Amino acid sequence: MLVDKIMPNELASPNYAAELAKIQPSEIRPLFEKVLSSVRDEVADNPYIIEALRVLPVGGFRSAIGSFWNAVVDDLRNKIIHRSLDLFNKATKITPAIKTYEDFQNHVSDDQLIEGAYEIGVIGWEASKVLKHAKETRHIFDGHPKSSEPSVLKVLVMMEDCIKYVLNEPYPVQIIDIDEYISTMDSQAFDRNEIAAANALTEIPEIYKNELTNRLFTAYVDPRASSFLRSNTEFVTPILWCVLPKAIKLQIVRRVDQEIPKGDAIRTKHAFDFVTLV
Repeated sequence: MLVDKIMPNELASPNYAAELAKIQPSEIRPLFEKVLSSVRDEVADNPYIIEALRVLPVGGFRSAIGSFWNAVVDDLRNKIIHRSLDLFNKATKITPAIKTYEDFQNHVSDDQLIEGAYEIGVIGWEASKVLKHAKETRHIFDGHPKSSEPSVLKVLVMMEDCIKYVLNEPYPVQIIDIDEYISTMDSQAFDRNEIAAANALTEIPEIYKNELTNRLFTAYVDPRASSFLRSNTEFVTPILWCVLPKAIKLQIVRRVDQEIPKGDAIRTKHAFDFVTLV
């Protein structure tokens, strides 16, 4: 059987394209089941994937493409919720802000979903480009009934890309909530564990690193800052500084120049102390 010979990463080969043209109806479902064997266990029973497998043996390639894309969208939404809805809202600036799964359905386009997932680190740059192509495949063949009939190869390649970049990828690490993190830093409850701090701060995307660093600087130079917050800032900031892009480091250093003209000796001293610390 052809299904026993073909490997997913060889789907785009011209030789396999010719072989796929000869495929028998009885071989279609086993072929797709073989491709789907690499999806994560928890999404294997996704109703959209089951629906795609149901229509494939009878030639429902358009419906299969649509159903499979729905499984990808569903997985991306859940991963974004797990990662950080707050960060997604800041990255995409969608209004109204996304607070629930249903809000994705009502307010977020597929392009916004892909771009937002990339911005907050749910998917990588390469994945974002490939997924936009997969989205167009869905748009052309499942969204326009007058388009040409998609081939088995078209469906297989689209599915393989989606599995590789989404459905076989584990959930991303959760992002710290900056408000909660700083609030905890302002108390005895903060865990001064270097490994824990490094894990938490390394995983956050650049947009969060920028916000967190600036808020720590603002809090540190404030004469009213508690001893807990100032001490914990002195512990956290050098760890955070190691993973900051050069542009953010320069911007923070320039904030010292902004403090000097204010004439507040205490704030100026703390500003210099912050930069000396890092």
